[in-house]
Amino acid sequence: MYKRQVDYIPWAEKKLIEDENGVEHLFFVESSGGSRHEHWIKKGTIQNIHGILVGFDADNDNATVNFKNKNGVLKMISKDNGAWFRMADQEKGMVFKDSLQDFQYLTLHTIGELQFVIPRPAEKGIMKTISGPKNDKIQDVILIDITANKKTERVELKGGKFNSDGSKEVSVGGLNFRVLYGSKTLKTPFSIKLNDFQLDKYPGSESAAAYASEITLIDPKETFDYKIFMNHILDHRGYKFFQASYDLSDGKEETHLSVNHDFLGTFVTYLGYSLLYIGMICILFAKNTRFDVLKKGLAKIKKKKLTMSILATLFLSSFIFGQHTNSHQPNKITTHQIDSILKANMVDAKHAESFNKLVICLLYTSPSPRD
Repeated sequence: MYKRQVDYIPWAEKKLIEDENGVEHLFFVESSGGSRHEHWIKKGTIQNIHGILVGFDADNDNATVNFKNKNGVLKMISKDNGAWFRMADQEKGMVFKDSLQDFQYLTLHTIGELQFVIPRPAEKGIMKTISGPKNDKIQDVILIDITANKKTERVELKGGKFNSDGSKEVSVGGLNFRVLYGSKTLKTPFSIKLNDFQLDKYPGSESAAAYASEITLIDPKETFDYKIFMNHILDHRGYKFFQASYDLSDGKEETHLSVNHDFLGTFVTYLGYSLLYIGMICILFAKNTRFDVLKKGLAKIKKKKLTMSILATLFLSSFIFGQHTNSHQPNKITTHQIDSILKANMVDAKHAESFNKLVICLLYTSPSPRD
C-alpha cells in the first residue's frame, strides 16, 4: 500500500463548469454560524450541511430536506415544519412537514436551525475544484492516489493549517483507510483558558503594535494566571507557549499560540553544540588532522620565506658594501697621462701669436659751430 500526492490547490473553491452533457447541480446558499456558505448539490445525492441532510432528487428518504425537479418545476419536501420569507415583497409563508410544495427562488427559508436560499434553477455542468483568490480563511485541497492490492483510488481532501475535521473513509483493495489533510490533534496534560486578548495599534493606523493574551493555566497540581506576549513565553511542564498571531473576524477574539514540547530534543541539541565546540578546540592541537597538515604546510612556507629573506638581505648587503668600497678609492693620474692630455690640447705657435695683440680703436669728434 502506498499514497502519492497528485495535485495541490491553494484557496480551493468549487465551481460549476457549464456543460450540456453534464449532470444537474443545485446552487444552495446557507448562513449557518452567521456567515455565508455556498454548496453545489449534485442530482441524486445527499449532503450533510451542518448536521442537516439536504438532497436533490435523492432516491431514498434519508434527507431531512429533499428537492425534486418535476417537469422543470423545483419542489421541496421537508421532515420538519418551517417558514419562508420573500424579501422582494415582504411576503411570508409556512413550510409544512411531509408536504410536497413548489419551491420559491430568491426566498429565505428556515427549517430548524438551517436558513437557506436557492437563487436560480438547477444547472447542468461538471464540478471542478479550482484555485480562487488568496484568502487565508479558505482551505486548500490536495488530490492523492491510494494504491492497495493493485487497485488505485483518487481522493480529494480539503483542509490546511489549524484544520482537524473533514476526514474521509475510503475502501481500496479490500482495505479501509481514514485520511485527513490538516493538523494532528494532541492533548496536553493541562488546560489553558483565555481570559482577555489585548491589542495595541500604532496611532492613526490599523497596524498592530503589540498584542498579548491573558490566560489561566488549569493543572491538576496547580492553577495560575499568566500573560503571554512577544518574547514573554509560558513554560510549563516542558511545554512552551509563544504568542503567534490572532483573529478578530466575525466579532470574536481569537488568539493563536505556538506550542513547543521538545525537552529531550533541546537537551540533545545543546549537548551537540557542546561537543562541537570541544571538537573545534581539540582539532587545533590534535595530530594527523587536516588542520595539523595545513599548520605544518604553513610552517614550511613560513620557513622558506624566512630563508629567502635572509639570503636576499645578505645579497643586498654585499652589493651595497661593494659600492661603498669602490666609491672611496681615489683615482691616481700618472705623469704620462698628464703629458698626453697637454699634447692633445696644445695650440700652434703662429695661431697663438694672433691672440697676443690688442687693437684699441679711438674715436675723435670736433665741435660744430654755434648759431
